[in-house]
Amino acid sequence: METGYGTNGWGNNEMQNYTNSLSNVYVQNGELVISAQCPSGVCGSRDGTITSARLNTKNKVTAKYGKVQARIKVPSGQGMWPAFWMLGGNIDNDGWPKSGEIDIMEMHFNSSNTYTTHAAAHWFDDNLAVPAHTYTTSSKVYPVPITNDYHIFEVEWDDARILGKIDGIIYYIQPIDPVSMSEFLNEFYILLNVAVGGNLGGTPITTTWPQNMHVDYVRVYQKAAVSKKGIYSETTDAATQNYIRIINSDEWGGNSVVANAASTAVAPVDGTKVLAANYTLAPLAGGASKGWNGMVFQLKRDDWSNYNQLVFSLDASGMAGFSDVEVKVEDTRGGAFAKSVRLAAYAPVVSGNWKTYAIPLADLAGVDFTDAFYLGFYGPVNATANLLAGTLYFDNIHLNKAVCTAAGSVALNAAAYPANSTFANVTVSDLCNANKPAVALIDNGSNTLGLGMVLDSAGTGAATVNFGVTDLATNTLAVVSGDTLTVNYTDSASATSTASAAITAATTGLIGDINNDGYVYVYANNQAIQDLVWGAQPAGDYLIDPWGSGATITDPFVDTDFGRVLSIAPGAGWGAAPLHSVVTFMSMTPGITANYTSLNFKVKNLPAGSIDIMLSSAGVPELRLTHSLATVGTAIPGTTGWFDVSIPLNLYPDRASYFDIAFIVPGGSFLLTDVNFQ
Repeated sequence: METGYGTNGWGNNEMQNYTNSLSNVYVQNGELVISAQCPSGVCGSRDGTITSARLNTKNKVTAKYGKVQARIKVPSGQGMWPAFWMLGGNIDNDGWPKSGEIDIMEMHFNSSNTYTTHAAAHWFDDNLAVPAHTYTTSSKVYPVPITNDYHIFEVEWDDARILGKIDGIIYYIQPIDPVSMSEFLNEFYILLNVAVGGNLGGTPITTTWPQNMHVDYVRVYQKAAVSKKGIYSETTDAATQNYIRIINSDEWGGNSVVANAASTAVAPVDGTKVLAANYTLAPLAGGASKGWNGMVFQLKRDDWSNYNQLVFSLDASGMAGFSDVEVKVEDTRGGAFAKSVRLAAYAPVVSGNWKTYAIPLADLAGVDFTDAFYLGFYGPVNATANLLAGTLYFDNIHLNKAVCTAAGSVALNAAAYPANSTFANVTVSDLCNANKPAVALIDNGSNTLGLGMVLDSAGTGAATVNFGVTDLATNTLAVVSGDTLTVNYTDSASATSTASAAITAATTGLIGDINNDGYVYVYANNQAIQDLVWGAQPAGDYLIDPWGSGATITDPFVDTDFGRVLSIAPGAGWGAAPLHSVVTFMSMTPGITANYTSLNFKVKNLPAGSIDIMLSSAGVPELRLTHSLATVGTAIPGTTGWFDVSIPLNLYPDRASYFDIAFIVPGGSFLLTDVNFQ
């Protein structure tokens, strides 16, 4: 889930604060419900009065091509902007719009209405005279409001085109140019959200609240991966040439290598022609040798992750004395990440002059095989490593998915669990599941939690188990000293491996809880401090203090709803009209608030329905602001008066320096728990 206001209202001047509160996102009657709310009825822009939710599958579920589909009933209120869409998984590196965006469904009631749905694609075209953000869009108008009932919104997508549909009706078609639209040749992840207001939503002047989007299901369909993919091959698949062009190394400052992709000089392995590469010892313009040469395929930013072998046939009868050649693969990150092997290290299958090689892609580990960009054959040499000239013939260059038999394994390095902050690692190895998500299960014999990770190109991944303090009561795994933790991993062949470790804890109890990012955190449960920043702030690095107010702080105080919480009663240290209840988290890491967008906590028993939050540090003025529950709070269903509170940190301009944060309530006692930053 993504929370907060986003930069400039998520780039669209949107009004809402996205939260992870159960009032904004929950499951009801087997459906996901995203609920946009303005409890007070006085709804402003980015002031905490409007809340909603935005969910994504980033680093969890991604898709490259196939059909992505959801059955949704969208909200109907003025100002609503519900969306079902996708972003390129490389957004953290390339940013938007170079990541690419596919809008499967958008309903925006400013420039449109409840009868109209929209589909679109956004990308960055580097080939324009002035490279720029580019997009296309289309809409479908229904005879009755789309908001009246459920509809199936979907996109069908491959390397040639994007199709947008509603209820099976195609209304958006966008062909994909692999040169100018390479964004759409990559993995994408899914998003669901209900925005309010903004450039396309309009102003929710007459809207009734809440406004809910009901999601019956989200489905991803993909064709079974073919066992072979051609690069230069007439028989492996339908495409003879699955590359953009063949690059002569003369372009890159080397000697000339001229390629003829339709040569009939020798009998082919398959089809009717071969690829003849004429390697020379001089550049095209003549002159001295540059000392290297190579023939390079520029690929279509191919995804090789479903394959495990590079296979090709080579005839060296046109190059006297040939002994070896370098085979190199590179992704879009550049030459520093390229990996290569020497052909002489592999035993070919020989048929006449043709030698067929199968190179395991694992031997090229380190390349991002979801984004393969160049395949090169460099520097043919003789037995004494002298660079050669002459012609090499290539045929049936393709990728192959050989049956993988490597077994998976899991390791747990946690033999001892100290009282406070440290960490342990669970490591998974599964070569047959390389470049894919994996989940290991950790349990204490009665309850289980999942640890998510993504395996690299060598099939290795790790999840960190963190230690700290918490008082969360949901999604937990309780263990005590002497228990044994067991980690299980089921590999791609459905075989399960196990690792275990006995716990030697300095405390009497430990609690594991699933944080918002889906990873598991384990915390000591008996520390006299709260769950600040969900474990990001190491235990012992800050203090809880009444800050001279004379207030009485009781920890633990046992609450009927949340168990262990802080209770703060007033003292006379700040005067007597009225007495103040004050609790301060002191001596945090300076500037820690600059890393987050909101301060969040649960609170109960505010006498005036408001709380003062004061941030301070050395060298900048203290800033104390009053926050009303009507503006920043949401009542927690099923509790006895508890509120979820989320306060935008951009209200505090010097947050790059702050290291103390005070909670101040004049005139009475209050309860506090789950203090955290997001």
